[in-house]
Amino acid sequence: MNYIKMFKTSTMKYFAAILSFMFLVITNTSAQTNPDEIVGVYHTPKKDGKVAIYKKGSTYFGKLIWGIKNLIDKNNPDKTLRTRNMVGSDFMTGFTFKDGEYVNGKIYDPESGKTYNCKMWLDDSQLKVRGYWGVSLLGRTETFVRTN
Repeated sequence: MNYIKMFKTSTMKYFAAILSFMFLVITNTSAQTNPDEIVGVYHTPKKDGKVAIYKKGSTYFGKLIWGIKNLIDKNNPDKTLRTRNMVGSDFMTGFTFKDGEYVNGKIYDPESGKTYNCKMWLDDSQLKVRGYWGVSLLGRTETFVRTN
């Protein structure tokens, strides 16, 4: 009789573990199955500009399409680009979609003239952008909100 009770208990635990695993797999994979869902226009974190995320081939890019003020690229390491207006310029480049995130990209900061590694992901209507140097742990995440 103890064997039957032990069998029922272990079977129930096994069944519960399988159900939990299936739930995690289903909710994780359904989080974002359409890579092109990121394509659109977003307000910058300070709401002083708009960024268009677009796709070229299988790679994603971000371009500043509007700004409250003219943002001149005066700190660019390339002296020939120091007079360009950042509106119309790609500053987010080379992202590929993998496991629900956009990875292996670069983000350029015109205020410092530096380029950082970057990854992005969607959180509802918000675009989370994490720029980092070296490893993702050494970075900062900014939130861009999708426009209507």
